[in-house]
Order: sequence, then C-alpha cells, then structure tokens
Amino acid sequence: MLYLADRYGVLVSTDQGGTYTRATGLPQAGGFSLEVLPGETTRVLAGAYGSGVFVSDDMGATYQPSSIGLNGANVFSIAVDPNTPGVAYASTDGGEIYKTVNNGDSWREARGGLEQFRSRTLMVDPADSNRVYSGSINRFNSNDGSLARSDDGGATWTNFPLQAPVLSLALHPTDGQTVWFGTTTGQYGTFASLYRSRDQGANFQEILGTYNVPGVALDPANPRNVYAIAEYGGVYQLARSTDEGANFSQGQQTTIQMVTVVVDPVTPANIYLGTNGGVYRSTDSGANFTALNAGLPDSGAVLVVSIAIDKRDGMLYAATSSGVYKRAGGESSWTAANGGLENLTVRQLVIDPHTPNALYAATLNGGVWRTTDGGATWNPTGTNAAIISRESVVGAFDFVGGGVAPGELVSIFGAGIGPSEGAQATAFDPQTGKLPTELAGVRVFFNDVAAPLLYVSATQVNVQVPFEIASANPARVNIRVEFDGIVSNTVQVAALATHPGLFPTPVNLDGTLNGEAAPTAPGSYVLLYATGQGETNPAVETGSRPPTMEPLARPIADVEVWIGGKKANVYFAGLVDPFVGLMQMNVEVPLSLATGQYEVELLIGGKAAGKVGMIWVQ
Repeated sequence: MLYLADRYGVLVSTDQGGTYTRATGLPQAGGFSLEVLPGETTRVLAGAYGSGVFVSDDMGATYQPSSIGLNGANVFSIAVDPNTPGVAYASTDGGEIYKTVNNGDSWREARGGLEQFRSRTLMVDPADSNRVYSGSINRFNSNDGSLARSDDGGATWTNFPLQAPVLSLALHPTDGQTVWFGTTTGQYGTFASLYRSRDQGANFQEILGTYNVPGVALDPANPRNVYAIAEYGGVYQLARSTDEGANFSQGQQTTIQMVTVVVDPVTPANIYLGTNGGVYRSTDSGANFTALNAGLPDSGAVLVVSIAIDKRDGMLYAATSSGVYKRAGGESSWTAANGGLENLTVRQLVIDPHTPNALYAATLNGGVWRTTDGGATWNPTGTNAAIISRESVVGAFDFVGGGVAPGELVSIFGAGIGPSEGAQATAFDPQTGKLPTELAGVRVFFNDVAAPLLYVSATQVNVQVPFEIASANPARVNIRVEFDGIVSNTVQVAALATHPGLFPTPVNLDGTLNGEAAPTAPGSYVLLYATGQGETNPAVETGSRPPTMEPLARPIADVEVWIGGKKANVYFAGLVDPFVGLMQMNVEVPLSLATGQYEVELLIGGKAAGKVGMIWVQ
C-alpha cells in the first residue's frame, strides 16, 4: 500500500504506484502529513493543515475527524448565536467550520457544502438562529471567494460565488433578509466592493465599487446607518451612509491601516476603529476620530484586529497581536486581560450575550478560548469531550465489532458518554409506543437518525441500531454520542445486512437456563436468543415492539443453527414481544447427539455469529 499527500488531500495506490484513487472525508486543507501506525495495518492518520487530525480505518480510503476540540487550530473567526445559549461557530485556516452547543465544551464539524472555500468571517442571523453566513476565500485561488449560507445550523451550506474574497459581514438585526458584505480585489481586479443582498445572499448589488472593504458595520438601533472601511491604493477612509447605502459620505483619508469597525450598541454615535496604530474612537458618528491608546502595548503602535463591546456593562475589549486588553467606560486606560491565555496572537473577540463577563477568543494556532470573568481567566475550549472509537461499537451479546446491522442491539463503550450513575429505560414512551431516544441526557445517532436507548452510563451505552441504516449508500454508518450537549467524535463502521450475535446459553422448555445441572434431551426443543438479524418481514419500526400475532416479524435472511456440527431444525425464528431487537429461535436438538456438551453455531444470511454458544445434552 502506497500513500501520497498533495495540496488537495490523500491519494492511495494498491498496485505500487501504478494507479491512485483519492481518499474521501478529508478537507482540502492545502497540506497534509501522514502516519501509518505500526502493527495496525488498516489505520492511517492524516494531519490536515489548520484543521486537526483525521483517521482512516480502511487503509486510507476514507477519513473522519479524530480531534474533538480546536486546540492547536489556527482559528479565523467566531460567531455566537445571539438567541440560543451555548451555541457558537468557529472557522479554521484549514477550511473547516466547527459548531459547539455547550459553550465550547466540545466541537463538531459543520461544513457540508463549502467545498474549496475557506471561511474567513462568520455571523449568525439575529432573526433566525438556524441561518448562518460565511464569508470565504478559495483556498486554491486567493483572488476568488464566495458568500455562503446555511439554513440548518451549519449542517449544510449553499455557496454564492463572487470571484472575490469576502472579508467582512454585517446582518440586518431584524428583517432576516438583508446581508452586507465587503470584498477585496478579485480575479480580474474588478470585484472589490461593498455589496448588499436583500434576499439572504442569493442576489446582490454593488454599493461601493473599486474599494477593498475589510470592515462593515450597521447601527443596531437604526440599521439604515451603514459604516464601511474603504481602501484603495493603501489609503483608508471610513465611509458612512444614513440612507441604507443610497449615498455615502467619505471620511478623512489616512495611510493608517483600518482593520475593523464597530458601532457601540449602547451609544450608537460612538464608532470604534481597530487599526495597525491601535484603537480610534469617534463620538460623532464617524465624522472625527481620536486615538484611544493609553495602556495598549508599544504606546498604541499595535495591530488591533477585533473590538468587542459588551452592551450589558459597556466594557470594551480589544484583540491585538500582544493579547487581549479591556477598558471600562469610565476608565482612561486599557489593561491587559490575558489570564491563562497561552497564545497572545488573538484574531477575534466575540461577546457571549448569555453569560455575564463571558467572551470567546480566536487564536493563531491555539484554538478557541473562553472566559467568564472578563479576561481574568481564560480556558481552552474543546477539553470536555466525549470519546468513542470504531472498535468500541460491538454486538450487545458477544461484544464483537466489525459493523452493525439494521435493528441490532449494540453496546458502545467510551469515556464521558453518559451519567456517572447508569440509567436504564424502564418503559416504552406512552405517546409513541417506542423506546426513548433520549435518556438521562444521552442521545446516540446513526447517520443522524436518533437510536432507541436501553441503558446509558459514563462508559457504556446500549442501543438499538435504527432500521433506517439499511438504505445507507455507501454501506457505512457514522455514529456519534451526545451527552448533556457534549458531542463525541464521530466514528464510522460498516453497514451490514446481518451481524449475528448469539446469546451464549440456550433456554430449556421448562424455562431454566441450559447447563450441566439442567441439560436437555436429544429431540427436545430449546430456545435460542440472538440479535443482528437485519431487516424483517413484516418490517418493524425502530424502537417498537414486534407484532404478537401472525404475521410475526421474521428475518428476511435465512437462519441456520448447528449443534455439535449437525444442522438443527429451526421451527421458528423472529422478533418477540415485548422486546426490541431480540430474535427468538425455537430449535430441535438433533436426535443423534450423545450425552455431552456441544457448541451451538448461528448463521444468518450465511454470516456466522462472532461467538458460539454451548449446550448440555443428556
């Protein structure tokens, strides 16, 4: 096996380099490192530039993320959901977008559809938490870019190509339609401008042609007031419109690099600029500016790339190349707010509106950090992760992995995947008649289908595999566990037609467990129990009890039982009420067997169970 990494991903050759196929599941990160683990012939690790580590368990053919948090990632932008506590998004230099639903305790990928575009700026629509916007640059052509929109909380994205990188975003605070975005010089030098869309990005109008627009902001109290940083030929100015872009007044020109513009949410006449010469403030809606640099490093000669204002207390925060600084409204000087922040090159600061004194910081090669005390103490996010592995997804009766079958009972082992004290499902949902899909804060998903839960704990979860995986194409299943908002890594296993797992001990007709002290006679019947039979006829809904009268739910696949090497007669095989995912087999013990102990073998659809059972005959 030969592996080759290029700027687009990983190539795999099975014929010593004669031909190559491209692996799937990797971001187009523009750079990879590869590692084949000694003694593990099927596992390959790929380090993706700016995006983390990805793992393949099928000799490099397909990959999935293996790093849970964003520690070490080069983070460009953060967006916090203004309406839903705990939800935030982060974009990385490698092109990935991640989402947290638990204040950064864990992150999961949220990038489907962005293709080659690398997100540089993110915003959540205040009018609809499911709608997220991304301003992007083509990672393979720095003169190309797109505006992207997700309508499902980052799960999938729609690209609106622009032929120019998108540097800045601003959203109307209430109408859910209007998007402002600034671009820089595009492929043909004609696409630099401020644009406005009134239909969520599908169509847009050029507002300030020929200017690079690295920053744009709206007055939250009166969104007809628009502020845009306009640059041409190294000369900057702050352009302002009071009629929603119909007309712009030009500001004072300067060679000081303007990076970001922010409108004070409490006093909208106060406008702040982050520059390569520190912070500047206007108190007259951008007509005049004065430096506000006392306390900043190098007497204000520092690059300020982001400014955040907490409208609850008026506190100002500035992200610089030398860390985070803050300034209260009544104070005349900035003070450092870097307690515990290991990487002081901060790219963006975003206020968390749901927690007092809380904000996020995007750092260079340091991931996303969060503080809840105004910067006195910073902590890395993504450290409270739930962890599972591909090998930890096993049949509930024999603990044998290798894939899952529709309707099978499986156990998932891991760390941090449930409550410290185990909880068991004790009843079917009275409204749906099914097992619960949420138990003690735990949910399990197979290809995004919630699975019925039987038992949950911090290290083990027992579930029924949804019958819906039978339609998986390709025949693979992505599995993740969520516990109290903490999302585990996703593992991928094969979707199998059958995956037999045999309960090791037969049950005699008198109800006793078969054993040396309770043997059965040749020619008598025993009950065997198994799971992993696959689809049934008639079909049974996921999580539901099977029928109690004919037609009973029998497996579509053939069932064979062998006892002591002799094929036994199977008079019935099917799911039995009141259990979910449990198949009962009524089996005749071969008459030719002498007294002794014998192996019991089960095959469903020609596939043997991972382990044999044992029966005593006398």
